[in-house]
Amino acid sequence: MSRFIFSLMEGPRELKELSRWPSASNVIFNQAVVEGDVAKVKFLLKYGGKQIAINEKNKYGLTPLQQSCLEGNLALVMLLLDHGANIEGKDKNGWSPLHFAIISGHCNITSLLIDSCANLTCVDCKGRLPVDLAQTEEMLVLITRAMEAAGYVETARLYLENWGLRSPRSDEEPLSPSSLQDMEIPEIYDATNIEGPSNEVKTNCMKNRNIQDNLKQPSTNLAPSK
Repeated sequence: MSRFIFSLMEGPRELKELSRWPSASNVIFNQAVVEGDVAKVKFLLKYGGKQIAINEKNKYGLTPLQQSCLEGNLALVMLLLDHGANIEGKDKNGWSPLHFAIISGHCNITSLLIDSCANLTCVDCKGRLPVDLAQTEEMLVLITRAMEAAGYVETARLYLENWGLRSPRSDEEPLSPSSLQDMEIPEIYDATNIEGPSNEVKTNCMKNRNIQDNLKQPSTNLAPSK
């Protein structure tokens, strides 16, 4: 899976020069992350102090959190988030940890990132939302539910309709993969057409911080949900 993901990432792999921290410490730390060694990472975070740069990119151009989301290591993701890893950090292609978790098919990590207030509307260098990278109906339902909860109801509905699914309503049974219709791979929507969140929808993430909207307001048919 990792090789497949890296094949989608353009440009040569570069090792960013470590300008502030001893390179040996970060190489050991990042190697432990790549190996998925939770015990070693935990030890280094506890005793490495300021010598460990938790958001420093590795030789693949990924932060420890991005690498852990790519590999599907839930324990590492939780540990890194607990130690203040940047949940909105992007690689050179504009992929956030949420992009990596979704395209890799890790629903448990995607749920954790959503619960940790990951930005659902951040776009990569090609204008793709995290939901554009969903590969399965289970992942699509997970991310569109989160978008609806954040107030992007009409946009979530468009994605569900394009996959041949239905959007959940208050008077309907909750969606589950077993209840969904046959699907087709969706086209990527123009991120400039996503509607703003409804003023009536207040999620915990929206209450606790100011969400920066990277997307333009629609000019036609995508209006905030009432």
